[in-house]
Amino acid sequence: MQNYSITAVMGFALLILTATPAAAQGRGGAQPRKPKPTVGAWWYKGDPQPPSPHPDLTGVWFGGSMNDIGKDVLPGEQLILTPYAAERYKKVDHAKDPNAQCLPPGPTRMVARAHPTMIVQRPDVVAVLSESEHIYRLIYTDGRSHPPDAKDYPAWFGYSVGKW
Repeated sequence: MQNYSITAVMGFALLILTATPAAAQGRGGAQPRKPKPTVGAWWYKGDPQPPSPHPDLTGVWFGGSMNDIGKDVLPGEQLILTPYAAERYKKVDHAKDPNAQCLPPGPTRMVARAHPTMIVQRPDVVAVLSESEHIYRLIYTDGRSHPPDAKDYPAWFGYSVGKW
C-alpha cells in the first residue's frame, strides 16, 4: 500500500512539473511581427545619411597633458632638437606659463591639456569648449571674413574664421 502512495505522489509531481512550462507557451500561437517603425516615430533613426564632405569632429577629446619636454629626458641623455627649436627653448621663460597665472592656455594648448575638450560642429560654426576655466573658441565656417574692428577689440583666442 505504501508503495502505491509513493508512486502516486511521484506521478503527480511529474505531472505538475511538466505542465508548468506548457502553460507559459500561450494559447494564440506565434505572435505577428511588429511593423517597421514609421518616419516620425521617436525611435526611428531614419535612413542612413550620405557621407559628409567634411570630417565630423564632434565629440569629447582628451589630449593628455603637455609638459616641459626637457623633463622627459633620462639622466645623462641630451634633448635632441633642431637648431631653431633649441634657440626657442633657450629663449622661453618657463616660469611665465599662462596656466601658472590662471590665464587661458591659448588655442593650441587648449586641446593638449589634462582636461577634456568638447568640439561641437555645425555647418556654420565649430565650437571648441574646454572644461578648464570655462573657456571656448568659436571658428566660423560660413564664409564670413574677419570683422574690420577685430584688432581694436583683441580676444585671448582671437577671432577665428575657417573654411573647408
